[in-house]
Amino acid sequence: MGITNYCPYGVSINYRARPGHGNKIEGLLNDAFGALKSSRYKDFHVVTYRNWAGPVSYYHAFIPFAKFADLDAWPAAGGGEHESALQNSGAAAVLGSDSAFLELIPELSNPPAGGPAPYVVALTYRLKPGAADDFEAAGKTLRAKGGPSALVYRSFAGTTDAYYVAVPFNKFADLDAWQSDAGALGGDVLEDVEVSFAEYVPALSNPV
Repeated sequence: MGITNYCPYGVSINYRARPGHGNKIEGLLNDAFGALKSSRYKDFHVVTYRNWAGPVSYYHAFIPFAKFADLDAWPAAGGGEHESALQNSGAAAVLGSDSAFLELIPELSNPPAGGPAPYVVALTYRLKPGAADDFEAAGKTLRAKGGPSALVYRSFAGTTDAYYVAVPFNKFADLDAWQSDAGALGGDVLEDVEVSFAEYVPALSNPV
C-alpha cells in the first residue's frame, strides 16, 4: 500500500482514563463508535488503539479524512452526543482528553502495507521554536534510508511545532530497526517527546 492510499488529514483524539476506569471509557467509546459500523455510516472511519503499558489507560482514536466535508458524518452519527456523554457521565472516569487536527507528511513517511497493525508506537515530538526545518531534514534522511514503517503528521491547528509519529509493528522484533534510528530525531531541536505503546482495538474501529 503506497502513501497515496492514506488520507492526507486526520483528527487525533486521546482519552486518558483514571486508574481502574478503563472499562468505563471503553464502554463509552463503544457507544460512540459502534454506530459507525452500520451501513449508514460505513464511509466514516476511525482507528482506535489502547495503550498496554503504564498505570493509566490511554485510548488513541484517529479519524482520517480527505476533505473537511467528510467530517459531517460524525455529528450525523451522533458523535456530538457521545462526546457529551464522555464529558458528563464519563467525567468520573476521564482523567483528561486532547485533540489535534493533523496533516500527513508524505516525504517523511514510510507507510506500512495492509490494514491497521496490531501494535503501534505513538510518539509526540514538541519542538523548540524555529526547529521544524531541522527536524524535517532529519526525518527525510531516515526516510531515504528506507527504515521501518512510520506515518508522520504535523498539526495544522494550534501549535505548528508539534509532530506526531506512528510506528506500526506486528512483532516486537520489528522495533529493533526503529530503535537504532530513533535518536536521529532527538537532539537540540526538542522541547519534549511523549512515547506510548498501544494495541489495536477492532471493536472500536472502522478502518478505511
